[in-house]
Amino acid sequence: MSINSQIPDYELADRLVVTTPAQLRAIADPLRATILDLLLERAATVAELAAAVQRPKSTVAHHVNVLLQAGMLRVVRTRRVRAIDERYYGRTARVFYVGVVNRPGEDPTIVHANAGCSSPATTALNGLW
Repeated sequence: MSINSQIPDYELADRLVVTTPAQLRAIADPLRATILDLLLERAATVAELAAAVQRPKSTVAHHVNVLLQAGMLRVVRTRRVRAIDERYYGRTARVFYVGVVNRPGEDPTIVHANAGCSSPATTALNGLW
């Protein structure tokens, strides 16, 4: 591999802001995070990913489908192997940021300011730690 080769071997956006509950659940799983890390280097099939993480193909296929539905993976190319189309999966972005979604008409500074406020429940929990 040359030094100037592009990593990964497919086009992707620089960043994606993760905001939906489905995306947050998808990125929170350790196996899915590992799959996302592996796909940053190059596109891979479910079989290649399963071999890399030493898990059954069915388990990896499930986690890949969760990431696909969350919009964090996509099919970047296909290859015909005998009578089956083999799918190569890649990330949709180089970096995933966890973001805050502002509702229409809301001031974003108010949302962020409220995030730092402590409620009576938070104050009670802090006293326990």
